[in-house]
Amino acid sequence: MSTTKQHQACRRSYLEVRTDQVMSTRSGKTQNKVWRRSSEGRIYGEFTHPGIGELQPRVWKRELKSNNHNGGSPSGSAASELGEGQSGSRDQIYKKVAFPRSRVLQHEMGRSGSEYSTVREGAHTGPGSSQLRLVRSVSENRAHKGGASPCSGASHDRLRQSGLEDSKVVGGGKVPNTYMGWVNAAVVVKLLAQLFEGYVDTKKASDLLQVCKPEFLQELKEFIHTASPDTAFLSNFATFCFSAFISLPSSVCVQFEHTLMASLSAVEKSENVLLKDRFARLREKLTEHVCRKQELDVRMTFQNFRFVPVLPVRADEFFLSPDGTVAVESSAEQRYLSELFFSQYEAFIGRIRDGIRNFRDTEGTSLRLPSVMHFYRGVKFLRPVVLNDRLCLVTSLTSVGCHSTGTLVCFSCDGFRSLLFGIVECADSCFAVRPCGEMQQITKQLFEHEYVMAVSGLCAQPSVSVLLALQQLKAVPLRKFLVEGVQIPGRKQCIQGQSDLDPWQREALGHALAQDVCLVLGPPGSGKTRVACTVARNSRFPVLVLCESRSGLDIILRHMAPLSVACLSDRTNHQRNQQRREIWARRRDVLVDLRKLELDLALLARKDGVVALSSLREGGVVCDAHYSSFLRQPDTNSVFYSWLVEEASPPNAPLPYRGLVPFCDDTPHTKDTLSTIHPSLKWAERLENVEKKRSEMNTNISSLQERWGRGEDVIQEINGQKALYRLQAFKLKRLRTRLAETLPSDGLRNCSDVWKLRPVGRWGLYIAWVVALRARLLERLTHLQDKLAVEDRNLEIVDQCIDLENAQQVAVVGATAEEATRLSSLLDKLAPKTVIVDEATNITEAQLVTCLPQSCQNLVLLGEPGPFQDTVSCQKGQSAHLRSLVHRLVEKGMAASELKSQHRMQPQVAEPIMSALYPVLESCNSTTNVCTVKGVSQNVFFITHEHLAEKVGNASDYQNLHEATFMLAFCCHLLLQGYSAQDIAIITTYPSQQHYLQEGCERSLQMRDVRVCLVEEFHGQECKIVLLSTVHEDVSRPHTAEYISMMLTRAQEGLYVIGNLQQLTKSSTVWSAVQKSLEKHGVVGTEVLLRCQVHQDKLIAVSSVADFSQNREGGCILPCNRTLKSGDSCKKQSHEWSAE
Repeated sequence: MSTTKQHQACRRSYLEVRTDQVMSTRSGKTQNKVWRRSSEGRIYGEFTHPGIGELQPRVWKRELKSNNHNGGSPSGSAASELGEGQSGSRDQIYKKVAFPRSRVLQHEMGRSGSEYSTVREGAHTGPGSSQLRLVRSVSENRAHKGGASPCSGASHDRLRQSGLEDSKVVGGGKVPNTYMGWVNAAVVVKLLAQLFEGYVDTKKASDLLQVCKPEFLQELKEFIHTASPDTAFLSNFATFCFSAFISLPSSVCVQFEHTLMASLSAVEKSENVLLKDRFARLREKLTEHVCRKQELDVRMTFQNFRFVPVLPVRADEFFLSPDGTVAVESSAEQRYLSELFFSQYEAFIGRIRDGIRNFRDTEGTSLRLPSVMHFYRGVKFLRPVVLNDRLCLVTSLTSVGCHSTGTLVCFSCDGFRSLLFGIVECADSCFAVRPCGEMQQITKQLFEHEYVMAVSGLCAQPSVSVLLALQQLKAVPLRKFLVEGVQIPGRKQCIQGQSDLDPWQREALGHALAQDVCLVLGPPGSGKTRVACTVARNSRFPVLVLCESRSGLDIILRHMAPLSVACLSDRTNHQRNQQRREIWARRRDVLVDLRKLELDLALLARKDGVVALSSLREGGVVCDAHYSSFLRQPDTNSVFYSWLVEEASPPNAPLPYRGLVPFCDDTPHTKDTLSTIHPSLKWAERLENVEKKRSEMNTNISSLQERWGRGEDVIQEINGQKALYRLQAFKLKRLRTRLAETLPSDGLRNCSDVWKLRPVGRWGLYIAWVVALRARLLERLTHLQDKLAVEDRNLEIVDQCIDLENAQQVAVVGATAEEATRLSSLLDKLAPKTVIVDEATNITEAQLVTCLPQSCQNLVLLGEPGPFQDTVSCQKGQSAHLRSLVHRLVEKGMAASELKSQHRMQPQVAEPIMSALYPVLESCNSTTNVCTVKGVSQNVFFITHEHLAEKVGNASDYQNLHEATFMLAFCCHLLLQGYSAQDIAIITTYPSQQHYLQEGCERSLQMRDVRVCLVEEFHGQECKIVLLSTVHEDVSRPHTAEYISMMLTRAQEGLYVIGNLQQLTKSSTVWSAVQKSLEKHGVVGTEVLLRCQVHQDKLIAVSSVADFSQNREGGCILPCNRTLKSGDSCKKQSHEWSAE
């Protein structure tokens, strides 16, 4: 039921209940009661007025209804006003009482039923006003909370009297609207002032936002202009405006400008000083909102897209083209690049810009506008950390919801006026980010502030790389076709190696070799890879092969045999280069130093020990005069410990030797080759060491007490150990207190004799040394970053030279789209003439243009037909250039070569699946051999269930143990039928589910070699039998058509899916079509039937892992009865070997 129908039903039921209450005390009114339930309920439910003209008619309806029930006619001035309307026009009737609601009132007003019907029909014009329905509902709720019925006569009398008083004072001023409704605006403003006076919480702020519509404010302005509002109205209006100004964002408050200016002229005529002061403060508040909105709306409007900062350092550097148009470029080529850039910019950076603007707009208010971004306050950078051979920053956050690695985040310490962008590198054990953009340098100033972090939810790559590459792109490859749209005539070429192609594939091959740009569209298994390989064999070498995913690239390169291939990301042979080994060794030394620095800063931040004097001296924070004070004895560490920890006087006698505390491997470290590196700082004492000594003393005391219990005389030893234990406990407590304190250190570093300092002064001097040491370490961090950047650049240059040398020696070069964008200069040097793009429907046109080398003359785009998918979900519907080039060319009417024959799935597998996904697809002759899956009654089946999945970790990762255990048992059953591990593949949708399934297979010797992959990793691959675990998930992550196709089209002979089909159909219409097809073919249910190979008529229904206990040997519970070599019959349960 819609909201409007629910609203009407609620009003009808309310009128019925109220009428029953009133009419129960009266007699002879049955006819009136029935009429009120039917006719009047419909009138009340259907009639609504727009703008502020809605509330007052409803108030008068309730008032007249109450008066009618109490006495049959209104009293006082209301009665006299009703009498005046008996011979008046329709406008006068609206002006006085607005829509009588009972036949008694009709009779008293002297109007016939037809006249009333005419008036009622004229009131049915226009939709209701949401803000004033809200006001009415809130007012009724307040009446309920006050203990009175919202329709009580007393409450209506008070409301009517206030309305009449305001009407008399104002002089009958009414606000007309286009729907012939006249209303007293003073009542509305008075009610709004009562509702939103004082503190406005988040819920009330949302309600207030619904009230403050431009139409409502415009009607108030017209009322103020036409009427002469009195002091009471202006006071109520000031209260309402003040609540709005302190609760709503500036973008809404500036809409009050004209209404407030209109009221100021009326205030100037008043002699009320207090009222003038209130409006003066309101004008100042409005001026603040206007200035703030102007600040938020300031944007840079560059004339050239090449100078737009992709990741700006200030919020006012975000680009916003005036009136939503792009600056005019000089040439068609530059306009094309500009459109590509700004389309990508708005879909990616524009989302971040708008989210930050909304946050700044609502800062300091109780209102929170809906946003796709998440904001976290009070975030601090704790320390640097080396992750994946990159220097990152560890934040104070421990959990950030479902944000994963690679997400772009933004930090600000001044209300998002200055910006610091970063990319999430770790979101599990800690939340670490890698700075990116123009401020990549990690400085000590970053650790001094507290930040607000904005999480965009978007992956930084490839969007950032694409935007930067577009700015550097000087010319567009295939300019005549992509920019000018010129169709280049085809060319003839001799084709070789097409004997194994079907007619559709041969036609596509001919078009690919004859045209400069060719589209080859076909569903999974239709032979797109075979066409691509044949095109490569008939093209001039080298041939460049691009793919959106790594797994898809590996598949297509494997099928290129016998051609020689090379992948740009393959670093296998790079280690043989002497120059690269030298650069890598220098880079490794820098990373080791950074790792030591990371550990030192982490240990200093923990404050769980006393840094040794030698480390402070090596750090250059202890001057010569202070250091010489501790040279009274050879063991300076013992002297320093006695001076600081034991707070002793200058020693005269030799102190016992104290060695430095060894490093314990409990500091935070990364899971890489640098994890074995230890910090460079030395420690005079650590809390854990003191705690360990105290524990040892406690153990000794327990041992001595046991000896005393056996009769030994060890009382003195026990008392001595207890005294030492108490002393150690006191030292531990004092050490913890001192390390946690923040003591003043002013002037302490200039003292001449450190031994004359009091204990507090000594600890203050030590803390000053530690602070200075931390600052020195952070300065060294900046130096090491510069060295690492230099070595990274040198390594990148050498790698590109090696990649170019390797690529020039092979026939086919492969790269992902992201790698091709990053290595565009290398591809220009390689200069391939033919470029084959697989998964082209998943690559945006902007990214594809940055991937293509300038030498490209023949472009072959391979993709799937139907609804083409965008690379980034938020980009859908934004711009034609944001979608794939395939999508744009098909929309323009370019003919595509379609492959309409599938070569992968057998008919009994393809029919239930392909009939839902690709109805026109036909099976090739090579797949007509029917092969029944051994041990199962059907080759395709969907096992549906209602077991919920569990969220794992902080990221959006789920796990369903019911599905996982069922699939492991089902896989074991298939292996018992004689299938090899290479014949079976298990695919799933979430990493946690994949990890659980992988561990389950590794625990079994029989299933150890079974492939367990994510759906996207299995792209382009196929297997005899595929087991799919969909993992019952949240509807908020719907499956795209391409993703579902990727799931269900990998199997050759058998496909078995487990999941909650009802839930999946809610997330996608494609799943609904699949469900209908599965039900039509009878291959869906809660149980799948297993078949014994020995006893073919024996079927076992299984729906959970427990059901597989009936066929532990892969057959059934009946005996095998196979005749053995000895002549005896096998008494075991039926098993696979009996089928031979």
